[in-house]
Amino acid sequence: MLCTAGVGWDGPTGRGSIAVAASSPNDFTISASPSSLSVAQGSAGTSTISTAIVSGSAENITLSASGLPSGVTATFKPTSVTTGGSSTLTLTASGTATLGSPVAVTVSGTAPSATHTTSVSLTVTAAVSNDFSISASPTTVTVAQGSAGTSTISTAIVSGSGSVALTLAPAPPSGVTATFNPTPVAAGSSSTLTFTVSGSATPGTYPFTVTGTEGTATHSLTVSLTVTAVPDFSLSVSRTPQSVSRGGTATYYVTIKPANGFNGSVTLSLSGQPSGSTVTFTPNPATGMSTLAVTTRSTTAPKTYTLTIKGVYGSLSHSTSASLTVTK
Repeated sequence: MLCTAGVGWDGPTGRGSIAVAASSPNDFTISASPSSLSVAQGSAGTSTISTAIVSGSAENITLSASGLPSGVTATFKPTSVTTGGSSTLTLTASGTATLGSPVAVTVSGTAPSATHTTSVSLTVTAAVSNDFSISASPTTVTVAQGSAGTSTISTAIVSGSGSVALTLAPAPPSGVTATFNPTPVAAGSSSTLTFTVSGSATPGTYPFTVTGTEGTATHSLTVSLTVTAVPDFSLSVSRTPQSVSRGGTATYYVTIKPANGFNGSVTLSLSGQPSGSTVTFTPNPATGMSTLAVTTRSTTAPKTYTLTIKGVYGSLSHSTSASLTVTK
């Protein structure tokens, strides 16, 4: 204990006095917040260790921990504080840390003047295994020949975390490719499955199994691809071959046959006719049938001509042929 002294003098009486006062010793308190932690094997938890002055002045306090379960380590940051300061205690449980009932970990603060303790109740729990769920939207993708379609493959965390690798089975048919972007995907995120269908792919419905794998966890779902044929048409011509004398008119019937839901109007044209001839399609453009009239001139050279009838709709183009013989 420290003492301080004061001297006084009473003039009238001629008496003096000495006053002595005792000073308080250095002392502090220590506490933990939170005072209980639950830590899974392979993980860590933290608690804030705080100090406060009870009396006297601030001093340096060194921190330590004891009573740790097997497989658990303790670190302080910082390892010592000045009274009134705080430190972060981190308790790290290894993958093989001992499981069981709560254990009181003793946290000691040692200063030149005194040592005080507080406790943190630690419960080590079994390691959390990574698990997830998987879904697709849409589950059926319809794609026309020469096009592409997508489905969003979503994952959701059930427990833990991790990265999910995505695969597709069986292999897509000829003319079809399938890609995931990205793969692997962080659990809780999504990937885009893209089906790219060539113009030569065979129409039909193809079921695929999408499988997600993270460690020992595996989940699957079905995504179906329906390949449809591109709407199209074909041309045919009747009343061929024909023979007319010079100056005469040959008449043909051109039939437009739709396929795969085609319902457009086809623009018709003719090539290979005699020079100077008059050509008409009625109607033009046409949807079902058109009448082709080829009128020759009196000077048309007598011979056999191969006529090419062409039908165009957008990027679609088809042709058929007819024969015309001009006589004298």
